[in-house]
Amino acid sequence: MVKYFLLILVIAQAFNQQGFSQNNGSKPLNSPYSLINSEQLCQIAQQITVKITGRESWGSGVIVLKNEHTYTIVTTAHILKQDESQYTIETQDGQSYQGLLISRFDNNKTDGYDLAVLQFQSLQHSYQVANLVQWQQLEQVMAGGFPQDTQKFFCTKLGQVSLQLEQSMEEGYQLGYFLDTRKGMSGGPILNQQGQVVGIHGWGEPLIFINHDLYLYRDGSRVSQSLNIPPEEALDLLSASGWAIPAEILPILYPDLVNSQDN
Repeated sequence: MVKYFLLILVIAQAFNQQGFSQNNGSKPLNSPYSLINSEQLCQIAQQITVKITGRESWGSGVIVLKNEHTYTIVTTAHILKQDESQYTIETQDGQSYQGLLISRFDNNKTDGYDLAVLQFQSLQHSYQVANLVQWQQLEQVMAGGFPQDTQKFFCTKLGQVSLQLEQSMEEGYQLGYFLDTRKGMSGGPILNQQGQVVGIHGWGEPLIFINHDLYLYRDGSRVSQSLNIPPEEALDLLSASGWAIPAEILPILYPDLVNSQDN
């Protein structure tokens, strides 16, 4: 277990120092230091985001890797049914592909992650790959995805990060933000102001029955008692925030993302 967390620390430091990108020969979407306006950010989000549907599934996903004609997508595991392995993946140009479930990492809440990996093949069309980095202090963020009510791609406005927890909650959630996300956007990207993906969105709509035990660290302790503000104020802040799993965990769970840098 100690070695595992040391590995996370090493890769997180690498993210912090130089970022992480796996565009596999395609040109980067943007300069790593240039700020982009909201309209351009939304265009970038749309290029790298897909719609994922199944018999009883609906959500969004992010293209994170291209290997010849095969594209790898990361999404949240909770949008996928346990008994389904094949899904329909719709890209930004309206094309539909058969998606195959490769891995899911939600084995349990205490050490699992609400993440899954799918793949599809496209012989005739080429798609952009996300640039994954670690979120930096003071950066605003934007979410993109496919709300279930409209079934069309949607971007939120830029918003503030509300919390970056020192450790992850159950299922890996750690980055909180004030964004108007909608049902169906789970699995979509959280972008910084440079068009880079800093997280995978998973929690959005406010919960009806809010209590302290909805927000727990992996060891079972309450997040609301660790924020150096009164617990009830902390609970209000937690429940008003949307939540993402940080992008830096992805190459740890799916090492092909690291290996792709050498190709």
